[in-house]
Amino acid sequence: MPMLEVRWLGNSCVEVVSSRRILIDPCYTVEPEAPADIILVTHEHSDHINPEHLAKARKPETRVYAPKSTLEAYGIQGTPVRGGDEFEGVKAFSVECWKAAECIAYLADGVLHAGDAADFPSTRAVVAFTACYPEYYSRYVESMLKVRPRLVVPVHYSPEKHMDRALGLVEELKRAGLEARLLKPGEKLKLSGVLD
Repeated sequence: MPMLEVRWLGNSCVEVVSSRRILIDPCYTVEPEAPADIILVTHEHSDHINPEHLAKARKPETRVYAPKSTLEAYGIQGTPVRGGDEFEGVKAFSVECWKAAECIAYLADGVLHAGDAADFPSTRAVVAFTACYPEYYSRYVESMLKVRPRLVVPVHYSPEKHMDRALGLVEELKRAGLEARLLKPGEKLKLSGVLD
């Protein structure tokens, strides 16, 4: 049975290790364990992409995928992604993120990363990472009820300043019958990578 390992690296950055190493939204407070094979960027906001972090997390053969507007804004070499694209076993979904030129949610190796979106399409995922703004709790819950991941993990908050946001979403998700928990920055979680 394939194993899936995920680490929240702070902000919205998630490291996914299966048969390959994927880094989503390279703006972190805890460094990745190793350079990524694939880097995915959801949108251009500076709490989702830091060019210095992206450079440190890549090796010469690393492939970078991001919305065209993000690649252009930062002058990054990579492949532009639009909703509906599928590449290297990754599915891309167009989603709305506050004041973003374009935003993409990704499903990669059983992991859904929703960017800043509160509404995203139905898909299947082993684990889902979502933002946790209190004014959107009901929309996050509604979206996660469609996805029905084995686990939901809130991201995009500062544990020092906004732990209440993440705890509040975990409570709302559990009330709706979904499994949810927090990860500390750098904490590793191992799951079976097989969808039920």
